[in-house]
Amino acid sequence: MVAPRGGRGIAAALAGACVAGGLTAGLTPAVAGEPTYNWSGVYVGAHMGGAIDYSEFSNPYGPTLFGDTVRSPGPFGGLQIGTNYQSGLAVFGLQADVSGANMQGTFTCMQPERSVPGPPPAANFIGGAFGATCQSQPDWFGTLTGRAGVALGPQGRILLYGKGGLAWMHNSIDMAVNNIMAGDFGPENERSKTNFTQLGWTLGAGGEVALTGRWSLGLEYDYLHFGVTTSPRLRRDRSPVRACPASSARRPQMDERRA
Repeated sequence: MVAPRGGRGIAAALAGACVAGGLTAGLTPAVAGEPTYNWSGVYVGAHMGGAIDYSEFSNPYGPTLFGDTVRSPGPFGGLQIGTNYQSGLAVFGLQADVSGANMQGTFTCMQPERSVPGPPPAANFIGGAFGATCQSQPDWFGTLTGRAGVALGPQGRILLYGKGGLAWMHNSIDMAVNNIMAGDFGPENERSKTNFTQLGWTLGAGGEVALTGRWSLGLEYDYLHFGVTTSPRLRRDRSPVRACPASSARRPQMDERRA
């Protein structure tokens, strides 16, 4: 991805729905006068769902013909582990999760809508003749979060909560220059591939229902945001027009729902 633009830079957002079930050791009977079920304890579980990644590429040549956002949809699934502590109706906890994803998106990016400014022959270079194919492939992401919620419903079996904390994601970015005038002027047709891991933050909310003393089912939505990552540039050719900017950067964001 390429340098940030408009506060998002190379931005990625993951959104989807996911089903999670877990063995919750802490769902034990509570004392008299309190909800029948107590959410305190350690739990493990699994989740699965769908997501979409939005990756925005900055363009050194100004406005583009098609925009610079790559959308990469796909499924994901993984595991989580956490612990809860309940006091009255209030429930607090910590959770860590990791997800593997099969997501991919390709789009024409960095294609100027006008001629590139500069001395000849760049001044005569038609923007529509030059662009790049950009591909984004997020494959792993995870979070470490704190949770706070309230137990509601019959016997306190329903838990509504919010969460926030740290997030990480691994991604692969491919860029290929497409220049129909390569060899005459402009950049050569070349490819660049970058793999990287980013750290960021997450916010989310969800609900969970205790099915039995040890099993629960929930629905969750998470938003993950990451800082900008710089990727190596494609090398220059000998003409005044470069293959792409001096660096590439990416600022992903994720949205995710779990049930």
